[in-house]
Amino acid sequence: MGIIDVLFGKKPHVNRATLAAVVRKLVSELDLVREQFVFASVTALKSEGTPVPGISPMLDNGSELAGALKGFQLTNIMGFAWNYMKSEDQLPFDRQLTATIDSNDKDITSRYRERYLDCQGNIDLLSSFLAEDIHRIWGRPEPAAKFKRALGNAAITLGIVSQAMTANVFGDTKTERQLKSRLRI
Repeated sequence: MGIIDVLFGKKPHVNRATLAAVVRKLVSELDLVREQFVFASVTALKSEGTPVPGISPMLDNGSELAGALKGFQLTNIMGFAWNYMKSEDQLPFDRQLTATIDSNDKDITSRYRERYLDCQGNIDLLSSFLAEDIHRIWGRPEPAAKFKRALGNAAITLGIVSQAMTANVFGDTKTERQLKSRLRI
């Protein structure tokens, strides 16, 4: 991709030969985003005076929470990521990313991804489902409405940041900046 393509908004594309490297980098970035999401969510709830006894700000790989977050991210970014590749590379990319991202908790991640696919790309519904799942995983702490509202808002941010990281990994810094500007980060 040349400088003219960048200036006139042509999105970078990857091919099958570069998918493995893209997947490795994307998985690394998404792992970091999930860890930051959990830490920030617990910290924000505590700062609002919401009791969070027994809820760890650390994400345990292989846990149900990790599986739910991975399922959410896969659902959120897959169609978005397909914009950066030819149609014949989309399914191999999906398979490779899914296999790599859910290496420790395949059944959990797959179950949540299937659940979130029912949202059909509606980010508000998808975020609401994730908030409900996290609330349940954390033992249904009270006040439920406050938890779910805060987690739903945080989930929208998680989705946008996950897409921004995806754009970055594919070399599309313009889209990354546009997405991050929606969050003012």
